[in-house]
Amino acid sequence: MSDVGSSLVSGETVVRWGRVHWFPVASRFFWLAVSAGMGWALVWWREWIAREGFGLMGEADPAAGVVAQAGLGIAAVAVAAFGLKAVGVLVWALGAVGREAAVTTRRVIFTSGVLRRRAFEAALGEVSAVSIRQGVLGRVLGYGVVEVGAGGRRRRMEMGGAVGFGREIEKMRAVLESGGTGLNTEAQRTQSREGRRAKA
Repeated sequence: MSDVGSSLVSGETVVRWGRVHWFPVASRFFWLAVSAGMGWALVWWREWIAREGFGLMGEADPAAGVVAQAGLGIAAVAVAAFGLKAVGVLVWALGAVGREAAVTTRRVIFTSGVLRRRAFEAALGEVSAVSIRQGVLGRVLGYGVVEVGAGGRRRRMEMGGAVGFGREIEKMRAVLESGGTGLNTEAQRTQSREGRRAKA
């Protein structure tokens, strides 16, 4: 069971889940691969200069040594940049594995982390702002960043179905403010029908 599921109280149900979309994960690893390719190309270029450059420019030409040293410096910087990029992507991906969000009949919940879990919970009545940001690719592929503000706290998450997640928060807030039961989703209506059948 997920952390969100295990934290539900009696009578509380999840009406909308939010999870990391595949595209942000794939794009980060794509650019990591591009960085690795560029780093390898620079290292190869440096080796080629060291091996062939003197022959092309002449052993007596001091510019050949300068070019070789410059190539070595550029290659070292490229390898260091790739290493930092790789660490950043792996840390982000590890965090994405344990990242999820949910809108329930009572709260909005965000959880993150694998080894050390962190949670953001806000009652629907405490939510003061919901914003959604999408780029062109986000609108095409159906993902975006949802940011929720409550009681001076803010939490955001990049997820699939961001627009629907944000709308569900607003819908549940409206139901709460109107004094309704909150049975405004298909999952809840099905659960209600099953409960009535069980009692019959």
